[in-house]
Amino acid sequence: MSLKKVKFLSKCFIGVFAILMLVMALTHNAIWGYIAIADVAIYGIFHVIFWRCPKCKKNLGALYVKHCPNCGEKIS
Repeated sequence: MSLKKVKFLSKCFIGVFAILMLVMALTHNAIWGYIAIADVAIYGIFHVIFWRCPKCKKNLGALYVKHCPNCGEKIS
């Protein structure tokens, strides 16, 4: 999967989390919070598996990196 798609999907996971937390706050229903926690867990797993440098295959860390912190490869 391309890094552009991974970055987009990661931002979608974060957006869904924010929406779920807002819904939980407005409805006072804890189930939305539990779903938000599941969303964050899925995001974490997704981030660890797919957010990797195309050259050295090591994790890139934060979503805003411009270069791989391990090998210096430019991240497009």
